[in-house]
Amino acid sequence: MSRSSSLRQTLNSRVARMALWLLAALTATALLGPWLSPYDAEFTDWERIQIAPELTHAHWLGTDAIGRDVFVRTLVGGRISLLVALGSGALALALGLLYGAYAGSRGGAIERLLMRALDVVSALPFLLIVILLLTLFGRHPALLIGAIGGYVALDLARMVRAEAARLRALPFIDAARALGAGPGWILFRHILPNVLGFAVVYLSLAIPQAILVESFLSFLGLGIDEPAVSLGTLLSEGAQELTDAPWVLIAPALFLVALLAALTVLGDALQRTLSARADPPP
Repeated sequence: MSRSSSLRQTLNSRVARMALWLLAALTATALLGPWLSPYDAEFTDWERIQIAPELTHAHWLGTDAIGRDVFVRTLVGGRISLLVALGSGALALALGLLYGAYAGSRGGAIERLLMRALDVVSALPFLLIVILLLTLFGRHPALLIGAIGGYVALDLARMVRAEAARLRALPFIDAARALGAGPGWILFRHILPNVLGFAVVYLSLAIPQAILVESFLSFLGLGIDEPAVSLGTLLSEGAQELTDAPWVLIAPALFLVALLAALTVLGDALQRTLSARADPPP
């Protein structure tokens, strides 16, 4: 390994560790931070309406137009956004991994049929369908998680199918068939364990996308139902108060940017690690 590549690898690992610590700090703050404040997310302090952030009072990041604490609401919103992202990510992993691995392991007409069905679903306008579902059935968190998880699972299934098809042509799969292994045994004992790491790496890059989709829907007023709040809801509220109280927008925006940056850097680091292990040394 050359000196420049070694230095690059050291810098990358250092940045990845910083991103991991940042993500851990944001998660711990979102989980435990609201308990540090004497105020609830929906408590209205009528004596302190739209006060600026100061350390002399308990509203460390100020209050909004009706006296609600921005610090607590930002952390509670971050907690809900993380919950939606992780829930949709887990659902996408289950759906995309099984669908793509099954299609890639079978091959032939079954693979072509499954992938054509996936192409048809992918051609549908995702946001329009989600908005229609949320309008008809209500803005329930489970419905939002299902919609975002299904959306992320489409691309994940394609990536997993391609990797499973590559594995299907390798000699160890032929050896398993020669020993009498059936399609189910090959799928669960050989294909899935070998594509799981690949799927997790792809999902680590897709989770920031899920957070952005949830924030966008909440910004439009189609996200989590009130009184619950997410980062997108807070951004929408902050945009309305930008002139008189910019801190109402700045606090959730900074939290969202830091969260997305940490997740993206970690996803890139995992992708580089997987690529380095997959590529044979020169």
